[in-house]
Amino acid sequence: MKPLGSVVLPIVFSLCLASCGGGGGDSSSDDAGGSPPAVNTAPTISEFDASPPNIRTNESVLYNWTIADNDIASLTCAVDVDSDGEADIELSSCDATGSVSYTFDSVGSFTSTLMVTDVSGLTTIASTVVAVSPASGSVPVIDSLTVSESQAITGTPVTISWVIDAAGATTLSCELDAEGDGTTDYEINPCPLSGSQSHTFVAAADVDPRLTVTTVDGASATQSTSLIVQGDDSPADLNRPPIVTAFNAAPGAVMIDQAVTFSWELSDPDGDSLTCDIDTDGNGQADITVENCNTGQSVEHFYLVPQRYEPVLTVRDPEGLEAQLDTAITVLPLQVSLAVAETAVAGELTRYEFTVSNVSMVPVTGVRVLFRVPAGVSFSRGSGAIPAAANCGSTCAEGAEATWSFASIPAGASRAIVVNALVSDSNASGVTISNRLAVTADAFTETISIDETIVVENQPSAGIVVSAQQDPVQPGEKFIVLFDIGNISTGNIGDVIVRSKLPRDVTVDSISDGGQLDDTNGEVIWNLSQLAVLNTRQLSMELSVPPTAVAGQIYAVQAIVGQFGAEPAAGMTDIVTVVNQRAPLQFDISTMSVPVSAGSSVNYQLTLSNVGLVPITNPVVRLLVPANLVFGRSSDAEPDAAGCGSSCLQGAIAEWGFNSLPAGSSETITINATVADSLQAGSLIEALFHINSASAQNVSTKRSAAGIDNNSASQLAVSASADPVVAGQEFVVTIDVGNISSGNLESAEVTLEIPDGVTVGSISGAGVLSGEDGVIRWPAQTLPVLDTMQYSAIITAPGDAASGDALAFRSTLIHDGGLVVDGRAGQVVTVAASEPALQLQVVPAAQTVPGGGRLRYDIRVTNNALIPVQNTAVVYRVPASVSFARSTDADPDALNCGSTCLAGDEAGWFFPSIQPGETVTISVNTNVSDQLQAGSLINSVVEVRSNGLTDTIHLSNVVTVN
Repeated sequence: MKPLGSVVLPIVFSLCLASCGGGGGDSSSDDAGGSPPAVNTAPTISEFDASPPNIRTNESVLYNWTIADNDIASLTCAVDVDSDGEADIELSSCDATGSVSYTFDSVGSFTSTLMVTDVSGLTTIASTVVAVSPASGSVPVIDSLTVSESQAITGTPVTISWVIDAAGATTLSCELDAEGDGTTDYEINPCPLSGSQSHTFVAAADVDPRLTVTTVDGASATQSTSLIVQGDDSPADLNRPPIVTAFNAAPGAVMIDQAVTFSWELSDPDGDSLTCDIDTDGNGQADITVENCNTGQSVEHFYLVPQRYEPVLTVRDPEGLEAQLDTAITVLPLQVSLAVAETAVAGELTRYEFTVSNVSMVPVTGVRVLFRVPAGVSFSRGSGAIPAAANCGSTCAEGAEATWSFASIPAGASRAIVVNALVSDSNASGVTISNRLAVTADAFTETISIDETIVVENQPSAGIVVSAQQDPVQPGEKFIVLFDIGNISTGNIGDVIVRSKLPRDVTVDSISDGGQLDDTNGEVIWNLSQLAVLNTRQLSMELSVPPTAVAGQIYAVQAIVGQFGAEPAAGMTDIVTVVNQRAPLQFDISTMSVPVSAGSSVNYQLTLSNVGLVPITNPVVRLLVPANLVFGRSSDAEPDAAGCGSSCLQGAIAEWGFNSLPAGSSETITINATVADSLQAGSLIEALFHINSASAQNVSTKRSAAGIDNNSASQLAVSASADPVVAGQEFVVTIDVGNISSGNLESAEVTLEIPDGVTVGSISGAGVLSGEDGVIRWPAQTLPVLDTMQYSAIITAPGDAASGDALAFRSTLIHDGGLVVDGRAGQVVTVAASEPALQLQVVPAAQTVPGGGRLRYDIRVTNNALIPVQNTAVVYRVPASVSFARSTDADPDALNCGSTCLAGDEAGWFFPSIQPGETVTISVNTNVSDQLQAGSLINSVVEVRSNGLTDTIHLSNVVTVN
């Protein structure tokens, strides 16, 4: 800084030259008779102020002035900001209207002085006061203040836009002086970081629009820009900018994957063709471009990241003149889905599945789900819902507000709610049941509402079950969806069409049975010539999750079945959620063999495993027992089911809970359920399982469908030589097929689906492994009447398999004269960290037995460990058409039976301690029913559990009837 004296002295000296005659030269000019020289006058200062007058030490004040003089071009200005006698700011050329900024580094009240000096040295001064307070931690910075054009026409709107860096401030207010005349034209509160304001000028002038931004604690910043406004008498060839009068986003609050519709109203004074750019996230980059943009148009956009967005519409003419307008939209941190059946039957159960997931990066607290029970529907708040509903009596009836509350849903996690509701028997066909789900949370003020409808159809012709085989899934992962359909009418159904609506951005890798993808509407469509009376059929497709999927994202796979051109006969939706990495809690459902006949049994093998590195606490598996299915909670389930009476009946919730599932361990649950003998062929039994844990992120559901065939011509069974296995272990998978019809089975073809990662060694017969889909196929051949065939493959578990991995093997049988697919069977083999301490062998005395004969088994359990194994339990599920006396036919005596162990019973043996190297042998001499015809398969399942095992040992052994 210069002392003021160094500025003033030359001025004083020049004054003397002009008025004191000290220059020497023309002292006699008065005698020449000429006119006296004009009298010089000092400059005038009409305005000098500080804007704003109250600032902080890390903010800038803007000094503004308006001055006048005969020779304005020769004025110099100096500003002493703190009255210390020194010039802090010097300007060698001072405009008539000008401004300059200054930042104080100390606090106090300062008198700032402006000195304006003309060429002759005459000086005028003016003062203003600036109050400076301590610095704020969140001073805003105006990164840019722009106008949509450098020249504007009076009467034509101009867009003034800004970008602010708030430096952590949460709330801003803005004052926009659009005319630059010192008067605030617009107050914006709250003020967006990236915003704009339209303004129409009424008079031609050179204007300086000015924006002042203020934080909630008073910190502020000011910036101005320039604009030339021309009048209507401007040249006719002057290009005028476009005009944007509206830019809207609807709805204003959405979930991820919910379409946002951008629409606009615009025009161009010159009739130019316009281009629209939409910056969907307000980051300055155009995400959507619409050529030949017209008023009234709209486009859709989907967001994947929850937050508040301020999209900007930029409209541009061919010469580059632009106009802008912004809007706002909130993408919510929760995603919600309501999955229901498309149709329901009066007097029967219908199922609701509510899924709520957190797609944000932080937990969402205070989540509340409200379901207003519609007319014609009711359910038990405890036994009809998982988890139990609140705010109902014992029954949630019409009009009740059933609620569920979650204190917190972690980032990327999901919660599933299942309701088994009874449809009133007074509902007539055609009645529509309207359902609404409402979800609120602490994180937002909006209510998420989802609406779905169910149509009552009391004489349905077909049924459908949709079941995703993986849930949850990871970004980029493939998953398979099965569609089981059944004809429950009194005749063949012709021109059958099955439609599956795909989730957005999911891609299709393969489609079974000639199905085709319709890219125009994102549907996979199967056109089937007919669905035969009393028949079931399974379709499938493999889908890929997009790599951009986010944790918590919900994919809903919906499908309907019906006749071409008619209303759907049935439909349902299955839900899949996304996780960032493989979920530690894995669950697999395998059925021993389907379809099954009415009055027989359907056997489920449920595998619950922990592939993580830490224990999973309190895992629970729940089954909503479907219609036409019943099982004894103790005698038909291993381990015993809870939550039922002595029998688990339709609508009951059967439950299996475990205190802890150690890292790398598995639990096997087997269910031997009896099918109602009144169930007609073509029906489908849908079993829905709800899987939860105190320490797992996701609460998920999985389905399994079993078709009914009351006139099966064949039987199918899959068995593995070892379960569990260790990584890299070799074992054999065997498939047995039996002909129980009255004639040869022509073109009998068997397939075996191989899990990813396993290695296939030798394959029996002429079986060939297809690398494209991982399926072994054996050539079609004739299976003689009352005969059996066996197929096998040597399998090696993946060398990098994780402990707890479940290797699922699925087999199918197709032959002439039966269903489209005549049989399906599965077997799951789990991977353990090390070989089990116990070894199990099931050794039949013979591989074949005549009907009415005797079949003896030796069940051998050997302790290969170096220490005793305590509390070993062995369970033998007695196969159909087999029985034995619990005492006289078993050594040692069997437990859990009456005097005779009958088909379906759990015959058991318990060993308190098995010593190292010891083998205990159980001999069972069974009676084979004389009603069992040749070609039948006797599939015996034995399981071993003990304190020394981290996995259930599970083996199947198949003997054929000759």
